[in-house]
Amino acid sequence: MADLPTHTIVFEILTRLPAKDVGRSKSVCKQWYALLSTQDFVKIHCSRSVVSSNQRVLLIDDLTCSVRPIISNNNDYGPSSTVTFPFHHQNNDVSILSHLNGLLCVCLNHTYELLLWNPTTTAC
Repeated sequence: MADLPTHTIVFEILTRLPAKDVGRSKSVCKQWYALLSTQDFVKIHCSRSVVSSNQRVLLIDDLTCSVRPIISNNNDYGPSSTVTFPFHHQNNDVSILSHLNGLLCVCLNHTYELLLWNPTTTAC
């Protein structure tokens, strides 16, 4: 068996990690930060997270927000994880306009403010 470059092994492992762990891994060293910030990494990581066992739904109800896994065999939701909004909002005030690679474009209806929100890291 040919020796695989360390970079390839690290890349293949990191693209299979959950997004929160990828975010934490950026602080390991400068090389990992650079690798995890590339468009190639983001594309491959997102394509690997689009398998049925990784699907999640974001539920927004008044002042609460939760993420639940989708159970594919019966189209039901699994147990939820509460997500804290990183911005001030009112009841029924949050509209999700679009999404891309796990990021959400959110509009706060009372102020018409647009925000880019990552519910996985809660960064806004």
